[in-house]
Amino acid sequence: MAVDLTCTISGIRITPCLMNTPEAGGLGGAELDALSRSGVGAVVTPPISLHPQPTPPAPYYHEFHGGSLRSPGLGTVSQNEAATLLGLARQGGKPVMACVSAATAGDFPETAGYVADHGATLVLLDFSCRATPDNRFIGYNIKLSEQMMTETRSTVSVPLGVKVPILLDYLNVEAMARAATKTGMDFVVAVAPAGTALAMDSSGQSVLRTPDGLGEMAGHVIKHMALANVRVFHQITGGRLPIIGSGGVSTGQDALDFLLAGASGVQVGTSLPHQGRSPFTEMEESLSGLLGGMGFCSAAAAVGQMRELSPR
Repeated sequence: MAVDLTCTISGIRITPCLMNTPEAGGLGGAELDALSRSGVGAVVTPPISLHPQPTPPAPYYHEFHGGSLRSPGLGTVSQNEAATLLGLARQGGKPVMACVSAATAGDFPETAGYVADHGATLVLLDFSCRATPDNRFIGYNIKLSEQMMTETRSTVSVPLGVKVPILLDYLNVEAMARAATKTGMDFVVAVAPAGTALAMDSSGQSVLRTPDGLGEMAGHVIKHMALANVRVFHQITGGRLPIIGSGGVSTGQDALDFLLAGASGVQVGTSLPHQGRSPFTEMEESLSGLLGGMGFCSAAAAVGQMRELSPR
């Protein structure tokens, strides 16, 4: 049985429902061009910012069993480079999702408008960056997040979404879901890498050269928190707001787990350096087989269909 792996966001068809994360390492123009010709359903740009942070000092990336740790701001590119990157990302004819970061919250509308005007099919606001006046993650400030979503929505006509940090409390997920719905967001990506993590080598030295050695953690180690966020977003919005799951996706089974929790599509990040730029064909085949084995004729039919234990 052929399984349709399409997900749709505001009329934009993404086939298959698999894409890269903005944080996938080394996403320059050549890599985006290669991704656009791979088995990916949509190409996601690295974070684009009006005022990007300078490249952090090396070492700025560390892998460990089950995940990775990276310096904050790694891979962020200037708005001035966006037009060139978007042109290369479009070479394969796939939808292009431009990720927008910011040094200060007020930068979001300008950069989002710029990338929308220069060929982005969809725009993603990265609310896992420290863009508040007190240098906190903007996604933890629901009031400011809502303001930025409202202001950006008024300047961008293409599908607009928001990427949220891991929200550890059900009430915070609920508040963000209601804000995203109220402001007319077209989709949500849940979740960004965990914002504060630390690793040391055998000598007791931090593995990243950052203040206090702190970095962002991604990979399988955050998968279960990501799944919980996806599930709560899906429940609160009643499945009406498309969700893209992110965090620990490296196999067809991982992708299936996110679909069942409530995601319409998934993003792949940490595993990309190990599998080249095209793990998507193998994952597509695996996901298709798993869905077919469960009796689903499409990825869309599986969204939110997680089975829960019956209360005794």
